[in-house]
Amino acid sequence: MVQTDYSVVRNLEVRGLFMSRVKAFVALFTFILLVIILVVLAELKGKENSARVKGDTAGLEEESVMNQMSCHVVVVGGGISGMYMAETLVRMKKESNVCLFEKYSRFGGRDYDVRFSRAPNIAISLGAWRVDKKHKKVMDLARRLKIPMLKMAMPGKVVLIEARGIYASNSQSMKEQAFPTLLSGLFANMTVSEMDKYAWINMTREKALEVPSYRDFLCQKLGSEGCEFYSAQYAVKREYGEESTLFKYEEMNSFDHLFSGNYVRPAGGLSDIASALKRSAKRFG
Repeated sequence: MVQTDYSVVRNLEVRGLFMSRVKAFVALFTFILLVIILVVLAELKGKENSARVKGDTAGLEEESVMNQMSCHVVVVGGGISGMYMAETLVRMKKESNVCLFEKYSRFGGRDYDVRFSRAPNIAISLGAWRVDKKHKKVMDLARRLKIPMLKMAMPGKVVLIEARGIYASNSQSMKEQAFPTLLSGLFANMTVSEMDKYAWINMTREKALEVPSYRDFLCQKLGSEGCEFYSAQYAVKREYGEESTLFKYEEMNSFDHLFSGNYVRPAGGLSDIASALKRSAKRFG
């Protein structure tokens, strides 16, 4: 069979028609897909707006309820200080209508203790856990609220120290095993307390200002190994941030005046004080 120019042209026309139909189908399919995507997005947006409107409505309803409260005095924050302020105002009859607002579902702030079913008589403190007997305000408050304060037996001996992967029962043993270079120098026979006293000999406020970083100050006075050894005893880590040398100097000078080192706590932890304050405030109004 002889193929003429006419048959070639016709084959091209058929092929061109087929390709145009394919293109039309692809375009139509793409258009329908875009329409479906737009419809889905519109529906999702509508649901989001609906949820937002409901949330705003709920917020308005809640706000309207809050607006109905009548407060002569508002105390923000239900920690010990906020509770003490609110309780004092109603107890002293300075105010008859005091509102105390707290973000969380409990009062007490950082005075927070928990108990476990297996040890119901033991309060585990997750925040503040003791009171120095020189803290007159808290001690007076405990007496007024009739909260028994128990003396705390502070550990008198270090049981285990760890540094550089080595464990020891005392600082001298730790020095010998993990910091052997200190055995031939000035600090060979010094205890940690004696090293601390040595670092602060003839210290003045002006000298404290010369080395702002407390860690740099220690390393300057005790040397790099002495600094590491001292820090290991008290778990002083760089990542916790650096204290000010001046702050430590002033803290040491004021410690004896502000603290007795005689610590006490309620049997149920400091949460007992928060609970007693709450009961007292409710009793007075």
